[in-house]
Amino acid sequence: MMRINNLIEEVIKYIESEHDLSSQQNGTDFENYVVEMLKKINTDKGYDFIIEQTGKQTFPDIIINNTYGIEVKFSKGTKWESTGNSIFEGTLKAGLENQIFLLFGKQHGDQIQVRYKNYEDVLSDIKVTHSPRFYINMDVNKNQTILSKLDMEYNEFRVLDPPEKSKKIKEFVRRNLNEGEALWWIDESESSPKVQLFSSLSSSKKDELLSKCMVLFPEIFSSLPDKYARATSYLLREHQIMTSSLRDNFSAGGKFLWTRGEFTFNLSQIYRRLSYLAPLIHHQLSSFDLETLNDSWQLEDFPPEENTEGIWKYLIDNAINNNLSYRHQRIRSKDSHKPPLPSEVYEKSLSNY
Repeated sequence: MMRINNLIEEVIKYIESEHDLSSQQNGTDFENYVVEMLKKINTDKGYDFIIEQTGKQTFPDIIINNTYGIEVKFSKGTKWESTGNSIFEGTLKAGLENQIFLLFGKQHGDQIQVRYKNYEDVLSDIKVTHSPRFYINMDVNKNQTILSKLDMEYNEFRVLDPPEKSKKIKEFVRRNLNEGEALWWIDESESSPKVQLFSSLSSSKKDELLSKCMVLFPEIFSSLPDKYARATSYLLREHQIMTSSLRDNFSAGGKFLWTRGEFTFNLSQIYRRLSYLAPLIHHQLSSFDLETLNDSWQLEDFPPEENTEGIWKYLIDNAINNNLSYRHQRIRSKDSHKPPLPSEVYEKSLSNY
């Protein structure tokens, strides 16, 4: 295994020495680049490994000599964290008997910083999308991983059948519930282990989640009857947070007075929330990876000439007319006597911090 470690370390050294990797914009780009570099270093150094890229529906992403694996993650955010694979590992490549590594690339300007560890040493928690998934944290202490808390080795856990894996996680979660949390497990192979009420969260946590919802779901600024549906689903699916009325956290209360020159406008409470959360929203816009934003905003193709903040402002301004299409002509409020667009409230509020 020492020679495989040497190969990975040579690849990391090469990647981090490159001054312009701005073309690596998402996880697929980076994975393909890692495979290319593995093959290059493998040839240049005369290692003679067999390197195979497995494809999107298989875990891990890369197989070496048919028995070792490398799972690749990429982030444009500030943290060494990412959602991992399903705890049930139904797509695990057959025949893997040796170590699986996690290689994590994080964008830093035009360069990419890279770390790698044994896969089991970065499994910090369980999160949920459509099924329970491991959560990757490259900074987690080895004795704080989810498997360490289960008192199990990864090779022990991965050979369990799905009901046994589900049972292990379920028992662990039940022992570690906090106040305001409850066990929620609809099906032993496809559900979230616990759920917490939004009302039980701290003010700072509420602000963080509301700012994420404003970024991911521009329709919140529309008058559509189901404008909070996707945001409510997101909180439950991704954060295990349940709320019976997300609307109240955005729009409850009286009018919000907004002044522009000699004109004062009575705006809905969602503008007050937008104004208050402007700095957090600005941070979230640079923290979400491109693929997440692209999927949530439902764009056919992410325009490379636009920055994420510019696209988001475009979307929230159009949303007030219930138009959620990016290609639609942007509405503009040019007259000083007309109410401000959401982007104007955001920009002015941000400049005041």
